[in-house]
Parts: sequence; C-alpha cells; structure tokens
Amino acid sequence: METITLITQGNRSDVQPFMALAAALEEEGYQARLAAPAAFAHYARRTGLKFFPIPETQSAPAFEAQRAMLAAAEGAQLVIAHLNVLDWVQAIAEKLECPLQVAALQPHAPYLPTTSGWSRMEQLLATARHFRDWKRRMRLANAWRRELGLPGQLGCPMRKALKSGTPFLHAYSPALAGDGEKYGPQHHLTGQWVLPDRFRFRLPGNTPSTELSEWLYRGGRPVFFGLNDLPEARRESALQSIRQLSQRHGFRAIISAGWLEKEGLQERDIFFLKGIDHEWLFRHCALIAHHGGSGTIHAGVRAGVPNLLCSTGASQAYWGRQLEKRGIGVHLPYSQLNEASLESALQKALQLSTIAKAKAAGEMLREENGLEYVVSLVMRQLGRKKAAMAV
Repeated sequence: METITLITQGNRSDVQPFMALAAALEEEGYQARLAAPAAFAHYARRTGLKFFPIPETQSAPAFEAQRAMLAAAEGAQLVIAHLNVLDWVQAIAEKLECPLQVAALQPHAPYLPTTSGWSRMEQLLATARHFRDWKRRMRLANAWRRELGLPGQLGCPMRKALKSGTPFLHAYSPALAGDGEKYGPQHHLTGQWVLPDRFRFRLPGNTPSTELSEWLYRGGRPVFFGLNDLPEARRESALQSIRQLSQRHGFRAIISAGWLEKEGLQERDIFFLKGIDHEWLFRHCALIAHHGGSGTIHAGVRAGVPNLLCSTGASQAYWGRQLEKRGIGVHLPYSQLNEASLESALQKALQLSTIAKAKAAGEMLREENGLEYVVSLVMRQLGRKKAAMAV
C-alpha cells in the first residue's frame, strides 16, 4: 500500500482541509499520514486518521517540529505540504528523495498565479514582504538543511519549488478566484478541500445544541456575524450596534466569537455562539457577515446566501473584491466599519439581485469536488490510471 504524508501547521483552518484530503486518500486505498500541531490529535482520533503530532518548537538545535515532520515523511511515496511549512519540508523531500506537492490554501503569496484580483501595488508589497520574511528565516532554514546533510541556499524555497516544477495545489474555488487565467501544468486550481459531513460532525464543537436547533427552526433565517478577529476595544460597541440594527430592521442575529463569555439565547432575537460547524449553520442563515478567511468565505458562498466581508488585511480584501465582482456580496473594509456603514452594507447585500446571484454561486461551488481532483492527480503521479478531471 502506497503511503502519502500530509504536513501542515497553524490553526483549524490550516489543518481541517488536510484532514479532508487524508480521509479521501484513505478511501481510495492509500495509507495517509497526517502531521499537524499536537493540539489536533483528538481531531484525528475522531476521524480515524494516522496522526503524527508536531511540537511547537522549531528553533535550533533541537528542531523538534522538523524532526516530527521528517519522521512522518520517512518511507512515504509522496509528501503534500502546506505552503507554511515549505522551508522545512522541501529539505525533507530532498533528503528522502521523495516527490513533493505544495498546497496553497489562499491566493495571497507572491509568484502564485491567482493575482488578477490584486492591484499592482499589493503584488509589489506582497513580494517585498516575502523577501523580507525569507531573509529573517533563511539562517534557521539553512541550519535545518545542514542538519540533514544538505547544502545551504540563498534563494527562497518557494521560488526554488516553482523553478523545479514542483506541483502546486491551489485549494480554493476556481469559481471565486479563477477569473479564467491559464496557469500551466504546474498549477492546479483544485477547488476547496471540504471535510464530508460524516467526519465533520465527529469533531469537537461541531454538533449544534438543542437550544440552537430549536431557535433556528422557530423563526426567520438569522444574519450571522463572525466577530472572532474583532479588537477588544471595539467588542462592546459592535455588540450594541448589532442589537440596535436587529431591533430596527426586525432580523434575528447569531453572534459568533471565541471571546464571548457564554453561549446561548441572550435576547429573543440574539443568539451567542463560541464556535460551530459553518457548513451546517450557514445553510440556515440569510446572510453571512465575517472577516474574510478563506474557509469562511467558501462556506458562506457555498451556502448560497450573500456574504458581507469586513476585511482587515490584503488577503481578506482580495476575497471582498471577488464577492463584489461577482455580485454575490459586499466588501466593507474594517477601517470604514461603523453602525451606519454596517447598516448600509447589510441593506445592499440583501437586495434581490444579490440574493439570486448568491444562490446561483452556491450551486456552482457545491458541484466542485476539490478532493476528487487532488486524488486524481495523486493517482496519476503515483502511476495509477485514473486521470485528473477539472472541477
């Protein structure tokens, strides 16, 4: 049985797509290993995946995290790595003489092809940040290469991967980010990697409470407000603004944030959540207002309802422009956020034309199967007959 190792670091939005891919590869008859932060061990147990915990320590001379990645990759016929671990995993693949594929979960890095939604200035700034960050990381990355008996390098790992023809898996929707560009055989715009329902509801915090289910079904569809990234100084005023808008316009609201003190019904039309499975919840909402993470934007559009995106960074602003370009939502930069601008954006997002376009976009995204696409690519690379089908 061929072994494929998947390596990622970060938070749940960085780990869950790799869990989905590992499960899809297992179903196709491969032995999948998932190497991810140790905090996600219980997630892997719930889905039955073979898990290699990655410690937090990355610094020399211990290289604990990198050694865990190396152990997970030994004996594998293919390694698929998140872009955020390329510094380490590119060296590991080179040492083990193992094929490597790189996964990009967002179209925000320089040199990657989905840049048509970016201004020239944003692309230049992204490139400058990348070179600055590589200069800061280079010493440690080369110390790891020497630890493996490999020569050091001046160029950044991503540019090296692009020049060497390493396949890049762009795990986001071509319907949201494609814009019809042609990327060449090295780049694969696969569609998002979505964990199937049978796995998602095994994960902690994903099962809706009885109180939430009953509240949803006894009234109109609520507006979802994701406030996880809201600065502490603005939290109370934001909650007050949402309450006032709810009363003024007669809509129900779900407010979701990990910093909330308690969950449950706060008032007749206001429900607090610390966390929930977005794929399930968004199907029951009238509109999704959030900060614009890649996972949230895909789940929101897939639900077939308008999205209101309050961006705080360049990658989030990119998704906001894609929403407005397709007429399926509204982009409100965080710097312009206040009660009046939020009210205006909500009204614009709930226009009939936006609702109709959002419904059509949801149907399109639900037809995409990013996991099937990647499994087909893996089968082709490892010598099986099935060919990759475009989403």
